[in-house]
Amino acid sequence: MFHTQTSLTGKRWVFRDVKEKNMHISTPEDIQNMRSFPDIPLIDPYVFPDTPKICERIWHAVRTQEAVGIFGDYDCDGVTASAQLIRFCRRHGVEPSIRLPHREHDGYGIKPQHIDEFYERHCTLLLVVDTGISAHETTNHAKKYGMDTVIIDHHTPKNTLPDAFGIIHQCTASPPLLSSPCAAGLTFALIRSLEVGTWDEYAEDLALACIGTVADLVELRGENRALVQKGLSALRTLRSGPIASFIQSVCTEQTQMNSADIGFRLAPRINAAGRMDTPLHALHALLEGGEHIAVLEKLNAERRQQTRELFTYLIETLPDPLPSCIVCASPLFPAGIIGLLAGKLTELYGRPSLVATCQEGYCTASLRSPGCYNITEGLQRIAHLLSSFGGHAQAAGCTFAEDQLHAVRQALITDVEHHVPPEELRTTLSLDACISPAHISVDMCAALQSLEPFGSGNPEPLFLIEQVTLSACKRVGTDQTHLSACLGPTRCIGFGMGKLLDQLHQPVDLVCTLELHTWNSRTSPQLHLKDIALSYTGTNSPSISNTSVTDTSNAAAIL
Repeated sequence: MFHTQTSLTGKRWVFRDVKEKNMHISTPEDIQNMRSFPDIPLIDPYVFPDTPKICERIWHAVRTQEAVGIFGDYDCDGVTASAQLIRFCRRHGVEPSIRLPHREHDGYGIKPQHIDEFYERHCTLLLVVDTGISAHETTNHAKKYGMDTVIIDHHTPKNTLPDAFGIIHQCTASPPLLSSPCAAGLTFALIRSLEVGTWDEYAEDLALACIGTVADLVELRGENRALVQKGLSALRTLRSGPIASFIQSVCTEQTQMNSADIGFRLAPRINAAGRMDTPLHALHALLEGGEHIAVLEKLNAERRQQTRELFTYLIETLPDPLPSCIVCASPLFPAGIIGLLAGKLTELYGRPSLVATCQEGYCTASLRSPGCYNITEGLQRIAHLLSSFGGHAQAAGCTFAEDQLHAVRQALITDVEHHVPPEELRTTLSLDACISPAHISVDMCAALQSLEPFGSGNPEPLFLIEQVTLSACKRVGTDQTHLSACLGPTRCIGFGMGKLLDQLHQPVDLVCTLELHTWNSRTSPQLHLKDIALSYTGTNSPSISNTSVTDTSNAAAIL
């Protein structure tokens, strides 16, 4: 029975489906029955009607040694997509002109002034990746210079597409794709149409596409799932070159890499370049390796420290009780960090968040939202208050005049209250099944790995273990913020849970994922703790779904 009264961190626990409330996992075969995925091939490049003429145009530029320009983006998807295009050009004797925007100086997207820069470099072919699908004015500006523009983008277009020479975007695919790819995935499809090779020859580009796909949080279903499965195989086997050096610098067990290693180790370091300085550091690390990899490590450490300090400051300033949408703005927030801060707020409080930096009379904001609210549709409804906006269902960005801050805050709060019931504005863990400690084994953990890759659209299974006693509990980590414990012979690790140590001297309920841990060539099961609650031993116990974090006093529990 599901008897938990409250979580020590204030989260709500629910089962993904009412039918799953009684699902008990006891064998590896039960794991296989949890989810099934059809065998889907990679994206067929020729579902995009412009692929043939784009390929012909690129090969013409190669044969005639035209000046080729590449414009990308400052995030991991944009960097890994740009790296693939640069690698292709260099393989065929073309040294492209490269422009990745600076987050603060340039902002997002290609602009007419960037076209002027490429024109000054005599570029006649421009490849625009991870942006451009809404750049009508910029595309027309390029045409005035006689410059052919190819756009490879996955963002939501306007009502019409730009008048580019060619476009690769999922909205043009016929038949439609089964999943929405990111720019790195679309770029890899183009590379495959340009060059016919073996998987070994594609390995580094495939690895780049895989990193970008996981980092951009697109759904890991359909063609995206197939790409990441093959990409993980490539990542595990790369032994030389800059990409291999980068992987080996952060992953001690390269042969066992999974999607979590990309999401929590590789991607943050690539993104740190664009957040803290210039994305060119990341591009050079992936193309050249060497000292550029060390630069990424340094920038990522600075990013972590700055995020930690600013987030601590931020939660201390939040109102109590919290509104339905959290809106914070300050000139203290660097543009490269605001998305991380918004994401941490939404993760902690289970409601939409906007964090903005204010400079010269304007606010530049990043927004994040839980699944119960489409933040981009919300921005559309308050568009009259904004200078610009765009994004996806759970992540977006916008700009507005600083004197509109109060109006934007109130409009978003009102919109969320209108579209989301209050009970859904809670930090929620969706559980897959109950499990007994007696059934935890290496075989079961190995069976779970067959469900990889995990990510958006295929979350890692969360298990409930009820009424158990933890032993050998202690704080670990350089700053003593993590929790180490044992459940019988099985090791448990809870990141950020060190502050719960003094409350674990009685039976508890656990929410966790199962994983394999290898140390000194010995492999054993390990529980990755996601939440802990004191076990309820009485009768008529209320469900944890009736509790949530609703005030800032609970925030310290999971910092």
